[in-house]
Amino acid sequence: MIERLVIRNLKRFKELDCRLAKHSVIVGPNNCGKTTLLQAIAFWSEIASYWARCNPDLARDYEGNYPSTNLSPHSVSSIPLPNWDHLWPSKNVVTDPLSIRLQIDGKPIGFELLYNDRSSADLRPMRDVQESILDDYRENPCTPVYIPPMSGVDLQEERYPPEVIRARLARGQGGTVLRNLLLGVSEDTEQWGILKAIVAELFGYELTVPSAGAEILAEYRESPATPSLGFSSAASGFLQVVMIYAAIFQRGASVILIDEPNAHLHIILQERLYCDLRDRARRHGWQLIIATHSERVIREARVDVLRLLSDGLYEVGQTQQLLDILRLDHVELVMARQLKRILYVEGKTDLHILRGWAAVLEHPVHQFLVEPFWKPMAEERWNAKQHFQAMQRCVPDLRGVELRDRNDRQDTATERSSPDGMIQLVWRQYEIENYLIYPDAILRWLSSFANETVVSRADRHMRNRFPPAVYEDPFGDDYFKRKGVLREVCEATLLPIAEAECYRIATEMRREEIHPEVIEKLDAIASQLAIGG
Repeated sequence: MIERLVIRNLKRFKELDCRLAKHSVIVGPNNCGKTTLLQAIAFWSEIASYWARCNPDLARDYEGNYPSTNLSPHSVSSIPLPNWDHLWPSKNVVTDPLSIRLQIDGKPIGFELLYNDRSSADLRPMRDVQESILDDYRENPCTPVYIPPMSGVDLQEERYPPEVIRARLARGQGGTVLRNLLLGVSEDTEQWGILKAIVAELFGYELTVPSAGAEILAEYRESPATPSLGFSSAASGFLQVVMIYAAIFQRGASVILIDEPNAHLHIILQERLYCDLRDRARRHGWQLIIATHSERVIREARVDVLRLLSDGLYEVGQTQQLLDILRLDHVELVMARQLKRILYVEGKTDLHILRGWAAVLEHPVHQFLVEPFWKPMAEERWNAKQHFQAMQRCVPDLRGVELRDRNDRQDTATERSSPDGMIQLVWRQYEIENYLIYPDAILRWLSSFANETVVSRADRHMRNRFPPAVYEDPFGDDYFKRKGVLREVCEATLLPIAEAECYRIATEMRREEIHPEVIEKLDAIASQLAIGG
């Protein structure tokens, strides 16, 4: 069993050190490295086998290094590579060798690649690997089977040698060797019977025994009384399941790595496939490591086997935490890693208003508001706290602020309960637009694009409808305690002014017309997001 994996300088991983269980379901957002993790294990097996074949002698040199062998990128198949430059995350290849170490049944064994040029690298065991462990590996090599998602099936398929089958399978070209895999399984009567039973149970189809001539003939049918059908016309979900089991049975490995086994499958079949793989692994003693985005698989898996991959491989406390993380947008994660801060507001209008005020005040938070990482929460299916906690699992040093309208909430506190790294602020007045209700600023805004008649209509409406206190003490209590006040002013002008355009009032306001609470909120945002001095 593989108990630990340590990767350095492989694709997106500068360094990854993680523990693996007998059964692991690896989950994470797109581009977090799930496929690379599985490929790394398969790549380790491939380069370990290559080195063992080429180096029968374990004699070290005067620096204590093991003998090395030259390796071409075209000699490996577990990670498709046009050249070695695609493997290193940074191009500092002189001082940063690539290395992969596995701890198998308590025995650590690592190999490293030293870059020569785009087409050549030197492969050798890491210096601290014990000779006895290398000898044991030669006697009992660890050869996992890596199964990526299904690709298209060729119309015809000739018989290929085992190395071609392994290479195409590893490169995600399982559809081009599916018949070869089936032919290999059919040579073992017991395994063939098991595969036929699985297909019959999941799909109700019967596999016919493949035959090999110039080409391999492999077909399936609904019953012995119905015509046989070729695999080139089969549904992708059916082909995905057949490929997974055929690869497992034909290779006979004890470590099974499956990337997105649920690809192409209906959600009900996703759950059934996962449960069957999990139960078979338990019965046969396989180590099963799965990478997936499937909500059905995640919900079905025990929480103790779930692992989140995000700059490390972590256990999770609750299944729902992983499901929340999978809902995150890749662009959001990129921005979170770059800016380390996020602002939650009701909608885009709120953001425009804040930006306008910050510009007038020359507030430090203005630069952030020009190109912010922000998220509207008014119509989202999950709240800001839930979203922030999911983001923070991927970006631990993320800082956040949620700024909400009070609306009809009784709680008017400026700070509410929030997770570490985040504060929640609530406007004391009904909504953010209420802080734009400064009559002189409203008339100034209207004058910037409308004639005097329109401005007079608005002025007359406000003097008739607004409490006198609005003119006497604009910074007083929430005189309206409702929404839509600015919309009514716009309607009174008899112009087709959208309420969403009222945010421009903020840019027309003068420093002395901006409510003190606005400055208080901007200061709180700047402090929490570590903006300015």
